[in-house]
Amino acid sequence: MDHRPQREDSHLKRTILRRTSVRAIAYAMVLIAVRDSVDIINLPSAAYMKDVLKLGPAGFASAGLLMGIPGYFGPVCGYIRDRWSPFGLGDRGYFVLVGSILAGICIFIFVTPIGYGPFVGGAVVWSAGLILLYSAISGTQTTLARKYKNAGWMATFVTLAVGILSVVIPLIGGRLAVQFAYRQILLPFSLLCIALAAFGLWRPKVVASDDFEPVRHNRHVIEDCLRLIRHEPFRKALLLSCLWGISPVSTAVLTFLVIDQFKGTMETVGQIQSLEAFAGLPMVLLFGFLATRFDLRRILFAGVAASIVQFAPLMWARTVSGVFISYAMAGILGDLVETALLDLKMRSCPEGLEGLSLSLIGLATSLMAGATIWLGAQIFQSYGIVPVVILSGLGSLIMLPFILRLRKGVVAVQ
Repeated sequence: MDHRPQREDSHLKRTILRRTSVRAIAYAMVLIAVRDSVDIINLPSAAYMKDVLKLGPAGFASAGLLMGIPGYFGPVCGYIRDRWSPFGLGDRGYFVLVGSILAGICIFIFVTPIGYGPFVGGAVVWSAGLILLYSAISGTQTTLARKYKNAGWMATFVTLAVGILSVVIPLIGGRLAVQFAYRQILLPFSLLCIALAAFGLWRPKVVASDDFEPVRHNRHVIEDCLRLIRHEPFRKALLLSCLWGISPVSTAVLTFLVIDQFKGTMETVGQIQSLEAFAGLPMVLLFGFLATRFDLRRILFAGVAASIVQFAPLMWARTVSGVFISYAMAGILGDLVETALLDLKMRSCPEGLEGLSLSLIGLATSLMAGATIWLGAQIFQSYGIVPVVILSGLGSLIMLPFILRLRKGVVAVQ
């Protein structure tokens, strides 16, 4: 019996699936680029607050606190994404909605000179809109990863895109803030926001199938919350993300360590942070390679075990070169774990609650990071860098037994 037609048909199906998976990853990267493009306005806005509104450090801090309020309601925005489909377009509807709102804010500020109150009020609405957009994009990425079973490569290229854009976007925003007045930037930027809204009307093939859009059930909120709490993979992903959020070696600690102890400058601090970011990029790509050959539990365990000592060189550093070495290690080891955790989070979301799941994990991780950053600064001020480094390694050490208990079905090779 000739089995060649069956083998050829199987090979054709794998080829089509592989090409579709690549297109899905490419679409996810486009979503990241479109989402982060609106951050170009951040530095020009900061310059407007300083030069036009004449805000000092205290005013900046107060404005930042107010603008950050929507972030604490991230899970609400995530749940709205899970329940509501704007204009019947699913996640793409949030591009249309948020892009239109952002364009309206830009045009309003352009035509009407405003003071501190209206400016900060508009910024709060801006932040809330972006959180809705982030929830929709995260939900789309998770749904794509689940459908095409490519969570490893999806996490790899999403992390890579975010890393590259986090370098490029501030450079563009800084140049615009120097070269142009704020009002000169607003009108062209409103056109970018309109393009963001128009992008939501595009429906590529990877999201065109009838089974792509998650079913937005009309269950009671308590029923959804109970379903989320009972979902074991979500609980473990939440716990591991919070433990990884223990980050006492913060920018504040780095700044005082470099400037006060090693007589460096803020430029040195910036160079160290850039080195940390660039050092991790090869490891992000390596994770994509490893994820197709080893289960996620092994990769995550090895990365977290190695990260226990990522800041150890700081304890013996006698010059700023030791700080550079330590932060290069942190970038290499940290980005591998970051990418693996993103993969785990995408796999662990219960279907139909992607927005709520990811936003809850994000909020919990941010709160843990904020608390340990404050604690690390207090410890550093009183006892030096050694106990801060030990606390950082302790968070990674505690993660290890919980990684071993991850379910095989969640961490299987994809």
